[in-house]
Formats: sequence, structure tokens, C-alpha cells
Amino acid sequence: MAQFMRFLELPWKRILRRAYQIVLDEGFLALARKAKVALRNLVFSESYGRWIARYDTLDRTARQTIEADIARLPSRPIISLFMPISGDDEVWLGGTIRTVQKQIYPHWELCLVVGHSPPEPLSRLLHALAGQDGRIRVAQVEDPATWAGKVNAALKLASGDFVALLGPGDALSEHAL
Repeated sequence: MAQFMRFLELPWKRILRRAYQIVLDEGFLALARKAKVALRNLVFSESYGRWIARYDTLDRTARQTIEADIARLPSRPIISLFMPISGDDEVWLGGTIRTVQKQIYPHWELCLVVGHSPPEPLSRLLHALAGQDGRIRVAQVEDPATWAGKVNAALKLASGDFVALLGPGDALSEHAL
């Protein structure tokens, strides 16, 4: 019911003007597609947040139990996470890297691969991250750097026992690894 009440409180004039503009610029099917996505996000964003809080959030006891289990492991394999990056991924990159750095399991490496000439802000960010955490590795591949070429370059960087692919914008729960 709360979601429906929130739906009623939306600024309708602005929404109707935007809908009219979408119909003029892109057509009715585009409006229907965008409305479907917006409504789904409105309805499910709150319920997904509740699900995360209920089933995918650790309390201190659970976190301590996981840390004790890790300490008792006879071997601690390295998990190589690799992420191909393009120039427009800078916005999403920081959040993804923070979720990797917050992992309870500390034996991981993050292999970031970018094209030969990334934008200067992205290049500075990547090198700063690699300098701050020795588990983060950065490689550049020659142009034209296709997605597959970046993945292959990341695999060459990886030294872990297991590998996993991440994308900029992905978020890992702290106990994902």
C-alpha cells in the first residue's frame, strides 16, 4: 500500500509533459517501454531493499563465524576477479571496486583491463587504485580493444585459482567470495 501511496504523490504535470515529449520524439512504443521500466523500478526497488536487509545482510555474529571459518581453511585459494573497462565506465567503477575491497574473504585480486588510450581521469583513477591496494592490477591493451580482447588480457593478469567476471556497476555482498 505504501508503494501505491508513493505513486500517487509523484509530480504528475512533469511526468505528463515528459511522456508527451517521448511520444513526439520516439513514439508510443518507446513511451510504453520506458513506463514499464519506471513502474517496475518504483514497485520492486523497495521490496528488493527489504529482501537484501532480511536475507543478504550479515550481523556481527555471522561475520565473525565466516572469518573464523576462513581462518580454519587448510588452503586459501586466490580468487581472481577481472573487469574489462571502457572510457564511460568511470561513474560505476568506484562502487564496484569498493564492494570488492570490503570482502570478508581477503585472498582475491582484481584485474582491471582498459583500452590503449583511456581518458586521463580514468587512467589516473586506475593507477591510484592500483597504488593503494596491491591486490588491484591494471593492464592496457592495444587498440582496437574489443571486449573479448580485454577479457583475454585480464585472464593473462590473473594468478588465482578461481576466476570471476565483474562489470562496472556490479555490487558484491561482503560475503560473496
